[in-house]
Amino acid sequence: MTDTAEYYGTTVYQYLRSHNILLADIHGVNGIPLTQLLAQQDNSDNVYYEISILDYVILPRVRQQLLTQKFRLILYDFIEGGENLQFNPHDESLALLATARDVIIITSSYENFNYLGPNVRTITLPLYAHMVVSKFAKNASIAEPSWNSVPDKLAMLMTRKPKPERLALLMHLDELNLLDNCTWSLAVNLGPSSEKLKRITPVKWKHSIESPRFSKFIDKYRNKLPLFLPGETVNDFNVMTVNASWFNSHKWYVPCETDMSRHFITEKPFKGMLLGMPVLTVASAGYNQHLEKLGFQLPMDFDHLSGEERAMAVVEYMLSARPDVDQARHNFQLLNNHSFMVKLATQPLIDLFTSP
Repeated sequence: MTDTAEYYGTTVYQYLRSHNILLADIHGVNGIPLTQLLAQQDNSDNVYYEISILDYVILPRVRQQLLTQKFRLILYDFIEGGENLQFNPHDESLALLATARDVIIITSSYENFNYLGPNVRTITLPLYAHMVVSKFAKNASIAEPSWNSVPDKLAMLMTRKPKPERLALLMHLDELNLLDNCTWSLAVNLGPSSEKLKRITPVKWKHSIESPRFSKFIDKYRNKLPLFLPGETVNDFNVMTVNASWFNSHKWYVPCETDMSRHFITEKPFKGMLLGMPVLTVASAGYNQHLEKLGFQLPMDFDHLSGEERAMAVVEYMLSARPDVDQARHNFQLLNNHSFMVKLATQPLIDLFTSP
């Protein structure tokens, strides 16, 4: 997140300071060694120490206990959205939070972890939006697309991993003879496997790629696979990359989210917004509603659906609706509004500390 810190850090620091929230005010940006901290007495009521959730769960239990009982803590996970808390509910390290002095859990997901203890509070900071903008801004200037041009290509599909809902999306479009008018990717290696290509034939998706329906699809595209988006290869891939040549290049941008069972918004929708395209999300039910609450605009017609059912509805929506250029412009301009983005990254924290 170095690019993000460089792009937004100073403004975020100053904005929080104007609300009497001081970052790194005592020990600086490098913090304090854990051994030195644990040797101190209880900290004051208005000082919180920050540690990542991953770093916390791998600490020896005795240190976890000292931390949670002596100090006010912020546990954070912006990359995996609190996955270690979500999928290890019986972990002893999490059980200690039930008797913690004061813990604030900050993630990029919309999961509520307050159930872990009476003194546990949860807030969401959607920092994947900031990661995408700062990564692109570092490598290119962000120029507003020509909103009057109408792209010929139907959709850009983010389908790199062979997950069931992504395969359903690809196969449905192919059965409608529309896939050739889309730009898509599928990192499945079906031929002799070199060491480099082994890692794009994940065992966990074996049940998806061996289905009878998929076999028919594969027979048609076997010679094209593995298929990557323009400018990407098996060795040159960064989830934060926004290729400037993709700007306003398709009528629709279809991000397929990482997890269909969690309200976890990653970089995927924000890349499409920054590219100036209307975004149709294949995600968990209620996903678009969370983005709407942040200020972005997306169609709500299929937001009650998830997974493969939602993928089918997205295709039907593409065929029946006109791309909403006003929505695309609104989202693009929000992402490029520095003041809005700073507030997006700070307001939940300000509300938490200033509420009665």
